Amino acid sequence: MIALRPILLSTLGVTFGIALSNLVIASAALLPEELLLRHYLMCMFLMWGCLGTTSFVLPKSVPAQHAYKIFILITAIIFRCICLTAAPIFEDDFWRYLFDGWLFSHFGTPYGFPPVEFLNDPTIPHIFQEIVSKINYPEFSTIYGPTLEYIFLFAFYLDPGNLLAIKAFILVADIAIFICLWNRATLRGLLLYAWCPLLLQECYFSGHPDLLGAAPLFLAATYIHEKKYTVLTGILSGVAFASKVTAFPILCIGLMSARFKSIIVGLITAALLYIPFYRHEGEAEFAIVGSFLSQWEFNPSIYKVIRYLTTPITEESTLARLICAAIFSGFLLFWIVQNYKRSPQMPIRGDIIIGTLLLFSPVVNPWYLLWILPFVALHTTRWGIAALIVAPMSYLHGLYWKVEGLRPFEIPLEITLIEYGIIFFAIIWERNRRAPGL
Repeated sequence: MIALRPILLSTLGVTFGIALSNLVIASAALLPEELLLRHYLMCMFLMWGCLGTTSFVLPKSVPAQHAYKIFILITAIIFRCICLTAAPIFEDDFWRYLFDGWLFSHFGTPYGFPPVEFLNDPTIPHIFQEIVSKINYPEFSTIYGPTLEYIFLFAFYLDPGNLLAIKAFILVADIAIFICLWNRATLRGLLLYAWCPLLLQECYFSGHPDLLGAAPLFLAATYIHEKKYTVLTGILSGVAFASKVTAFPILCIGLMSARFKSIIVGLITAALLYIPFYRHEGEAEFAIVGSFLSQWEFNPSIYKVIRYLTTPITEESTLARLICAAIFSGFLLFWIVQNYKRSPQMPIRGDIIIGTLLLFSPVVNPWYLLWILPFVALHTTRWGIAALIVAPMSYLHGLYWKVEGLRPFEIPLEITLIEYGIIFFAIIWERNRRAPGL
């Protein structure tokens, strides 16, 4: 086995690269959506198979561990280079990212300007006339946080209307996480992050910017635990907070063990990022975010059950959302009391906290799992890996999967049961495997 290991690793790396290249070609081939979906799931299955087999082939204890890390590093670079020519698949959110960059540069803020106002407007640059016509929900102005909007602005100045400019910033966040994991994660954890098919597809195909918030959050959580880089930790915390509300529960836990200076710097950073946008249109933006939080539903799990149970009481979803919010808040408080109050030096388990948040959330898009990926790579939890594997199943909805009677964005019940059944099975397995750690 030891003699064959280099050959096996090379073969698995090449096979993974071929599957990834195949998906890149398919993304640019303008295939019918249902055919592309089948091709996508097949390639993802093959890539996860290669990753799992490679993880099995890697030794648990290695005298020459550095050589295997170099193998992981080289393959990670190659796979990201392969993705450079990939086109977005199953997503059109990136059109708004590009248009937000132009809005920000032109008006000094991306907020308060629904794209519908610019449809057929001959005064805007030609490339953005085409972009604005492809934005989904054009009647709503943007809901992305200040951190992401600044990135969209910088990407606009780098190369207007080019998604590759945004991907360049995502690559920087990606590298930062990888460096942070280099001497902290196990070989298998490092491999999981470097080869994760979900990360490669969501970041380098579709250009989803969640890693731009997940990276500062993960680094801040790591440095808070290690009591390092006080000022930098505060800056990273503020940047993460201003990216997306997902970071909030982790930062709340971070307050339990963060240094006072980090907290002050974090608050100042977040304020500096938010305050420039809090103008007269700020109330409208909060209303739009409120609409998203109170009305939209996609691929939920526990929320779906609670929604079903509360339907006889009220047809509105507000009650179910309040119940889920209350349960998660109670869980977060319990987690803080049970763990961090007793042991302030305990690592911040972003995988468990954000994973629980997603279980109670009414909207769980596959790229949301990028927020737990760095933590899963660090702690290598089986349920976390299972969630990353099954996340692409949420693309099996009526918009891409042409099944009679299936509405756009509606996921068949059996798909939901399989997706979350695998996750809950993995949670039970993990709990039985190492109960003291949970």
